[in-house]
Amino acid sequence: MSQEELAEKSNVSRTTIHLIESGQSSTVKIRTLQKLAVVFNKQVKDFF
Repeated sequence: MSQEELAEKSNVSRTTIHLIESGQSSTVKIRTLQKLAVVFNKQVKDFF
């Protein structure tokens, strides 16, 4: 899935997704993680 597709499905900006993927974001809001978890059918804890 592309960053653009993930952004559309999760309602998280492509920029935010890029920053997370590239390790340029030192903090990620819990709400952002929740939105991404829904798209991937995972729980937030699975990201750690």
